[in-house]
Amino acid sequence: MNGQPNGANPVWVIITLPSGLEVRLHHTFNVQHPATWTWTLDDVRPYLVGQDITFEAAASDVGSDDLTFTWAFGDGASARTMVFNNGVGPDPFPSPEVSPIAATDVTRHAFGGAGTYTVTLTVTDDDGGTATVTFTVSVG
Repeated sequence: MNGQPNGANPVWVIITLPSGLEVRLHHTFNVQHPATWTWTLDDVRPYLVGQDITFEAAASDVGSDDLTFTWAFGDGASARTMVFNNGVGPDPFPSPEVSPIAATDVTRHAFGGAGTYTVTLTVTDDDGGTATVTFTVSVG
């Protein structure tokens, strides 16, 4: 408190985004009304427009297949990463050996406008196996 009978206590939550931009959320508590205040994701969401959001996915294959991660971000943009089981280059078809693979893909994407976007990740192996997951991201 600031020492006054009706004193106010300002509080800020400062979030520093990867771009260096600071988001400052403010609330002032008053001695006469000392209620708890909660900031929510909705308070931060408008500041996510145009900022990189990190997407991370892990996949595995019991054979020695190379894996391809294909992201569709719901705004027309996409990203693709290929992970070679041997770390060097693609396997011949069919894969010559059985050497299980576990791979992680990390990609970043900035949505240019406010909205709810349907993000789809498809992971395929070089023998035609496919797994797909879809989820939504709300920005702005």
